[in-house]
Amino acid sequence: MTNSASAKRESAPGADERSPHEKAEYVRVELQKSIERVQLSRRKNQRRATIIKVTTILLSGLATILLGLQLGERTQTLLKQMAFVCGACVTMLTALEPFFNFRSLWIEHERALATLYRIESDLNFYLSGTTLEYLDISAIEGFHARCQGAWDELSSTWLRVRSGPDGKCKP
Repeated sequence: MTNSASAKRESAPGADERSPHEKAEYVRVELQKSIERVQLSRRKNQRRATIIKVTTILLSGLATILLGLQLGERTQTLLKQMAFVCGACVTMLTALEPFFNFRSLWIEHERALATLYRIESDLNFYLSGTTLEYLDISAIEGFHARCQGAWDELSSTWLRVRSGPDGKCKP
């Protein structure tokens, strides 16, 4: 962070008026909000990755079964056409999976969540072992900086996952 950015943060209206306890409570609330947002995104990415994987497996299996069924010639043609459609759907899903990359995002959100839980635990440990008059502003700001660092890392990962080989964002 540049000196001008930290000067702006320090000179924000009301910043000097907050007690260490108020800052600690602010960091605790922001940390809880961050955990909830990351949990939601993690679940969404997990669900999407699972749906794509399970659908691909089911369609592949269905195509194999349809091709293996030995019924009348007229029915056989219909089953082959259905198997072809299943195979085409599998091809489309496997082509789209790396584009959206829900599995990687799910794993990165899991990693970010673990980091946020660790920060939350460290903050709670610090607060439980320190009386209000001995709370250190720089320690509390350190917890806030760690929380922001977790978000910065998750954001960088998201950009890397969503970028193409040329480094430009995918549409």
